[in-house]
Amino acid sequence: MSKSRKIMPFLRWLYLTLLLCFVFAWFGYRTEVKRKKGTELNAIESLASKINQYGLQVEDLFSGRLEKLENPLWVNGPISDNAQTINKAIEGEKGYLLFSGFNDNQELCVWLKALNSGKIIHSWHLDNKWFLQTKKDAFAKFKTDYENGFAAIDLSKEWYAKTEKALQILHPLMLRDSSLIFSTGDNSTLFCINKKSELVWQCAATCHHSIEIDYQGNIWACSINTNSEESKKYGFQDDGLKKINPKTGAILFDRPLSEILRTNGLLRKFTYRHPSARTIAHLDPYHLNDIEPILNNGAFWKKGDLLLSCRNISTIFLYRPENDSILWYKTGPWLCQHDVDVIDSCSISVFNNNVLFSQTRKRLQYHGQNQMDYLNSDSAFNSITIYNLKTDSTYNYHLSAFKENGLFTQIQGRCQIQPDGSSFVEINNMGLLCKVDSDGKLAWKTFIPYIGNYKKMQLPTWTRYLRLENGRFVE
Repeated sequence: MSKSRKIMPFLRWLYLTLLLCFVFAWFGYRTEVKRKKGTELNAIESLASKINQYGLQVEDLFSGRLEKLENPLWVNGPISDNAQTINKAIEGEKGYLLFSGFNDNQELCVWLKALNSGKIIHSWHLDNKWFLQTKKDAFAKFKTDYENGFAAIDLSKEWYAKTEKALQILHPLMLRDSSLIFSTGDNSTLFCINKKSELVWQCAATCHHSIEIDYQGNIWACSINTNSEESKKYGFQDDGLKKINPKTGAILFDRPLSEILRTNGLLRKFTYRHPSARTIAHLDPYHLNDIEPILNNGAFWKKGDLLLSCRNISTIFLYRPENDSILWYKTGPWLCQHDVDVIDSCSISVFNNNVLFSQTRKRLQYHGQNQMDYLNSDSAFNSITIYNLKTDSTYNYHLSAFKENGLFTQIQGRCQIQPDGSSFVEINNMGLLCKVDSDGKLAWKTFIPYIGNYKKMQLPTWTRYLRLENGRFVE
């Protein structure tokens, strides 16, 4: 047999293999295009989409992007210039910090600290093993709910802490009786512990990001809704708004964000016409990261209304729960923003991350948390953007402090403008907590050391800057 006859079967096999690869790639591409446009997929297309998502997860696993599953949240130096450990006093500073982290005994704690003296006013200590088990139990239930058809997406594929050192306490809220409400990171239930660190209640809601209190004393938290109509139809991760009784943990209000948008004629505008970033396993079209209850009447709102921040569409909404109406919204000039606050009767402040994300398959590796590629805009620093609804105008507050000190976090970030004109800022990616004085100069910056190691900083997890007024702590 000639060599040419021997090689022909191999060439035919190679040709068919390449042809099949091309067909699969083309079909997969067309399926992803249809999914991103919001077009309903048939059974074969849905299967192809799931295979593609699985491939992305395998890629993440073998590229080391899931490192956060096992490791603690810290930044390994060098420590920022002039930043001092949070254990030291800050002379002349009248504020207090409510923050979380690990103590030297590797206990997960929350501390209330007086900055001018360095004194810990109170501390709460968590049972690491118990809270880690609640996390594992929650993710086991996510998988069961999906397999039994109760949930449209499988949240068990998302990141969660697998070791005690990877736990975190996110945005702890202290009530008047010194009880504490918090979550243990994204996709966590809410917990309430009393002053003695004893469990009061555990809410069944799957919550993430901000935890805030309204004028009636009820709690508002961002949540994930896995069985909304749109989530079931298209398989994306839908956000939700939950109002929770602070005494019992009972859910008083529960509304998927997609249904709010549909009711107000905005579903297609903000769900299917924007490129969607993803979590590890799912499309994440909105990424609700802050619900800010309005406490007083203003020119454009009344108490009981809510400001909503959605990172992945760079949009702020003004929402009235009592009649399910969106009163106002604005996209930009902020980009991938966090933390919206009311600062007067007609103005809001927004922590402007000032970044863009691309719609590529590449990821930004940030302690194993998959994010889209972030493309820094013209300036590699954040800003506090003030928007006046009356004049329809914006300006950047204390911008020189951000520029001169290179204050920049690609994801997360918090800001609070104080009554005296100063501002407190949390720059998560840099591990820094900062105060800018009323003249726009950086007054101080501090960090949380990691378990006694002063060459490593624990990542701050949404710290609160508090003032003491009439015997009460207020933000």
